[in-house]
Amino acid sequence: MEILDINKVNTDFVIKELKKGKIFFAPSDTCYGILGNIKKNTIERIFKIKKRLKNKALPLFVSKKWVSNFIEVNANFKNLVRNFWPGALTIIVKVKKDKENFLKNVIKNNNTIAVREPNYSFLNKIIDKYKEPLTATSANITKMDACYSVKGLINQFERRKYKPDYIIDAGKLPKKKSSSIIDSETLEIVRGGKITPNIIRKKIK
Repeated sequence: MEILDINKVNTDFVIKELKKGKIFFAPSDTCYGILGNIKKNTIERIFKIKKRLKNKALPLFVSKKWVSNFIEVNANFKNLVRNFWPGALTIIVKVKKDKENFLKNVIKNNNTIAVREPNYSFLNKIIDKYKEPLTATSANITKMDACYSVKGLINQFERRKYKPDYIIDAGKLPKKKSSSIIDSETLEIVRGGKITPNIIRKKIK
């Protein structure tokens, strides 16, 4: 695990390495997360790093600037994006038919993916330039605590066989709840998080 100072690392370097299949632990607006492309080999590595069950799909980071290239946009989705993006709301959406094969490694059985535009400048620059979904799962071993510092990451992963290629060090992040999750078709709130169900319901009425 090579540690990179966020104030010195170039976003173009990160993008180049992501395209090669390299995996990063990177800061976000919630906690440190695992950033990688959605190719089969990368996804398989991420599942091993997290010790995540194979039947659990990975959430994805996207940009509102280009996400419509990959998903079916409905009125509910537009309303949720207008009110909560960038921010801590993950939205479950239908995948476009012609993108199902491209997204097959992260798609659920009902042809949906879970997407979010974070509110973290360094990360948003990477996502905007990459123009394809990137993984957005938290950088912790399944059932262990989320990590808010490089020290926390090292404590969990230093002795593990499976590790990321890089850690982007942004110092200690403020402890925040994970993103809330909502289904854009049914407006069912699947998980409460940083944005409370009450706030979501008020905005989407």
